[in-house]
Amino acid sequence: MKYPVMNGENTYRVEVPQLSGGVNLAEPASVIEDMQLADANNVWWKKGALRTREGLKKIASFTTSTYSFLLKGNAISERESVVYRTVKSGDTFILTPYRVTLGAPYAVQIATRGDGSFTVSEVNGDVPSILAVKAETGGSAGYYFYCSSGDIFRTATSADSGDASFAAVEPYAPLVLVNGKGNMDESKSPGVMYEGYNRIGSKFRVWYVPDGKSTTFALPTKNLDAVDATVEIDLFNTNTKEMRTLTLTVPAASSTAAEYGFASFGPLASEIGVSDNAYIQGTVHFFADKGEIQIKCDVQIGDTNEVVALPNVAGKNAIRITCSRSDAEMKKSICQMTRAVWFGGDRSGLGGGTRLFLAGNPDKKNLVCWSDINNPLFFPESCYAYIGSSDGAVTAFGKQTDLLVVFKEHEVYAMQYVAGKSYTVDDVTSGRVTDVTALAATFPITPLHPTIGCDCPNSVRLVNNRLVWITSDRHVYMMPSVNQWSERNVRDITARIRPALENHTAVQLQRARSGEYRGYYFFVVEDTVYLLDVGNSAFQSYQYYSSETKASRMLPWYIWHLPLELSLLAVLSDNESVTLTAGDIDDNMAVYTFEGDTDDGADIPAYFVTKGYTFGREDEKKRIPRLSVTVENTEAGAICVSYLTESGAYVDPHIIRTEGGTEAMPQAAHIRTVPLMPHINRCRSFGMRFESEKPMAIQGIAIQYTLQGGIK
Repeated sequence: MKYPVMNGENTYRVEVPQLSGGVNLAEPASVIEDMQLADANNVWWKKGALRTREGLKKIASFTTSTYSFLLKGNAISERESVVYRTVKSGDTFILTPYRVTLGAPYAVQIATRGDGSFTVSEVNGDVPSILAVKAETGGSAGYYFYCSSGDIFRTATSADSGDASFAAVEPYAPLVLVNGKGNMDESKSPGVMYEGYNRIGSKFRVWYVPDGKSTTFALPTKNLDAVDATVEIDLFNTNTKEMRTLTLTVPAASSTAAEYGFASFGPLASEIGVSDNAYIQGTVHFFADKGEIQIKCDVQIGDTNEVVALPNVAGKNAIRITCSRSDAEMKKSICQMTRAVWFGGDRSGLGGGTRLFLAGNPDKKNLVCWSDINNPLFFPESCYAYIGSSDGAVTAFGKQTDLLVVFKEHEVYAMQYVAGKSYTVDDVTSGRVTDVTALAATFPITPLHPTIGCDCPNSVRLVNNRLVWITSDRHVYMMPSVNQWSERNVRDITARIRPALENHTAVQLQRARSGEYRGYYFFVVEDTVYLLDVGNSAFQSYQYYSSETKASRMLPWYIWHLPLELSLLAVLSDNESVTLTAGDIDDNMAVYTFEGDTDDGADIPAYFVTKGYTFGREDEKKRIPRLSVTVENTEAGAICVSYLTESGAYVDPHIIRTEGGTEAMPQAAHIRTVPLMPHINRCRSFGMRFESEKPMAIQGIAIQYTLQGGIK
């Protein structure tokens, strides 16, 4: 007897070999890519699997007995930062700097001799801002500390007297004038301007050439500080062919007060070209308000009394003067800076530079100054630039290709090193070169974007040759190119995580700090870590996408939630490791790293939700009889699987358990495929949720389905 047979259903199979697409919160779960995630927490794609994140491990702590309270420090480099122990003493503060490094030891007192501290005056009743910089790009010369109080300190060397760990600096005294002329010079030329005045120093030097007629030498500026001047006089002896140098300390005298003279010249007849048996008495007067030095020689031969001027014997005699001209505003323009970077030089590259660039002065928001070559104690007055309009502050520096990228709150500019022109002695003496420090290099400024900037300065990071940063209006930007003629230098890569960023306030985002870890750019906001896979092909080729929407949706983002909020002082990283330095409300400091399978012994809850698969047939219902999951056999793993349809969620009673390998059977740690039987009928969309309190690692999934007819 022949029995009727029901028509067989065609069975189809969809494979997702790797769930490496990251989370996509911006689009409905049914339209995202197969390998993307509709939601996820505490997972990332690493070592060929979507696995639970690294644990947050405390590796060092410093209690209130060690730190009175912490002043916000600043980053020296991507591997080094400085924080401070601060103690109030009357109207001053005693600061002890600590060097926090990427590798152990994690916090070390910078100076170990004496008490390792320096004292600064309060500013408006509070701790002054401190900017710490390495003295050289090579890092061998210690640190300099620029205080908004106007103090500047450096780490002391073994040559310093006493046991002081820090020494107040003596800024470089520039040679402002060379080939200076006296009052009787017929050319009426004051001389040749050589170096610019130092913004952070009051002292400067001038060199004059005596002419045998002049007794008064005008300094290049008036109203000098009423402090002692140093006068050095070189006198050449035509008989012995030797040079003698007289060094005199001359107090300042008002032009209306009594003159101060010094009988400082002995019998130097041969040096000044008079009779050998002459007795010479010299006097030097320094008039600070008039800006001039008077040098007179009284010659006595018998009863005669003759005034002669210093000659220029054989073109070798010279007068060198060091005096002081304080400019509080100039010094303040440097000492109030809050951002620093070394840049410039033919071979400096990304790792350093020959000049120290400073910015972030709250009173001069758009001012950028730079030092002389390898000299952080000399900021020539002409080595500066105002970036954009004065109402927009310079917030951060970054380096990309051969450019120094300067970020403002709503603009981006670039400065490029251009080697200066060579010059000769004749160029200087003739006055064709008036400031050799400014001539040594120029830094042309190029606007890169007129409306997008950065107000989260600690989020700027160079990753995979691209600068990435965030802004407080909940955007993440990338700079794929630095072409002044392009409108596409700055690209918005926020789309997929924008809904999550809406949960943070602008202030929280401004405190965010970033780093690079195992091929990911990351930034930390409170207890949340956002990670972007920068090894992804879309990140590398972003600038070549014609559609920014398509390019942005291809970037893999992941989100972690840490077990506690971190008030970060510094984030240091080198792609292989990370240290997070944080303070708490009790003035303690702790250093954390990403390491291990637990958060200091506590389990890490993790989950992810797949796409809602419609298998390209949104208009038909499906049956899901079977699926398989490729898992890594992590130790003591237990993964709960739920099935998500338009009718609700169904928890599979089968728990995927993994036991890991053993020393005797290491092969047990390899991957395995686990079959599951959902038995879901008549669903339009099918998704899965995987969650675990223990470490999990899932490579991919394969889903079998059959069509059950159109929707009625």
